[in-house]
Amino acid sequence: MAFQKSSCSYRISLSRKKDCVEPHSAHKLHILKSMIFLVAIKLLITFTDNAAFGANQQKNIVKTQDLEKDSIISAYHTEAKALMEKRKWGEAAIVFRSILKEAPGSIDATMGLARSLVLSGRREESLAVLHQANGFERGNSKKVVVRRIRVLSKLFLTSETFQTYQDGLNFLVARQYRNAISSFERALVHEPDNVEILTRIGQSQILDGDYDSAAERLKLAKRLNPFEPEIKLWLGRAMHQRGELNDGLAELKSARSELEESETAALWLADVFLSLGQKAAAIQILEEDVKKKPFHLLSLIGLARLRSRNNIKDSQELWMARKTLQLALSRLEKYSQQHQPKIIENNKLSLNLPQSVTDLKTEISKLMEQVENKLQRPETAFPQS
Repeated sequence: MAFQKSSCSYRISLSRKKDCVEPHSAHKLHILKSMIFLVAIKLLITFTDNAAFGANQQKNIVKTQDLEKDSIISAYHTEAKALMEKRKWGEAAIVFRSILKEAPGSIDATMGLARSLVLSGRREESLAVLHQANGFERGNSKKVVVRRIRVLSKLFLTSETFQTYQDGLNFLVARQYRNAISSFERALVHEPDNVEILTRIGQSQILDGDYDSAAERLKLAKRLNPFEPEIKLWLGRAMHQRGELNDGLAELKSARSELEESETAALWLADVFLSLGQKAAAIQILEEDVKKKPFHLLSLIGLARLRSRNNIKDSQELWMARKTLQLALSRLEKYSQQHQPKIIENNKLSLNLPQSVTDLKTEISKLMEQVENKLQRPETAFPQS
């Protein structure tokens, strides 16, 4: 019994001791957890503050770098402008390239580089720079680049070259095509990548019947400056005349869409359609042209010729051709007074060599006689009503 009692007392004693120890340990544990939590919060705040400070510091560094970059670019621009004023084109080109390294999208630097290159005799390189810019520019900037291509591709670098070119134009207007070609070729020696000279050579060669040489000149002109509808027009004509019908059609369609008021564009597009066996399409082109421009007499004559072409038995078409020719005759006098197109327009590559009123009247009379003869044949007779 004594042993059991002491044993029991021992168990009771242990239990009480345990009860006394456990609350004390739990309190310590709670304090420890609180301290750890507070330390973690403090560390988090410190880390956040440091991160914010670092971000702000990084922003300040970037801002400083941007200011330094702007300052460098501004200094480059000032230097390039001074070099351009001193006509040091090559050195200016180097500075403009430095600007583009710092600011690849700078339209001002691109324009400056292109101009400095062309003035230093490196026109093809200048146009390559602009074509590259045209590939990624959008909106108004793209229009600015295209305008600059059109200007710089035709810019004359010396007054002597321009004078030689003017001599060629005088021969061209006088329809002395071989003399014109000779003058233009002399000018081209000094400026082999001048699009205006190349185009005038091509036009003269077409009018002289040398379509192969003309096509080669005009292809080069188009490669240097693909934005001139007149180049497409004359290239399309050269291709058509040397048998490249589909390529010629593509060029003439493109030219016609941009030169809506051009009688020549309508006539040549109708011609290539006819060569492809599409007479109805050719007639439609000329009908649309005379509807928009009633005094396009060559289109009226061309329309009458198409309607009477190989039409021995189609009396309706012949009567329509006759009516068209009568309309052309009625407009001939007013056409001679007010509607003669300019032979050459300033800042354009257009070329209009209109027929004289006498020649037009003779052509209309001959065609009318052919139509009347067909109408008088028994198999094509058709009563007027």
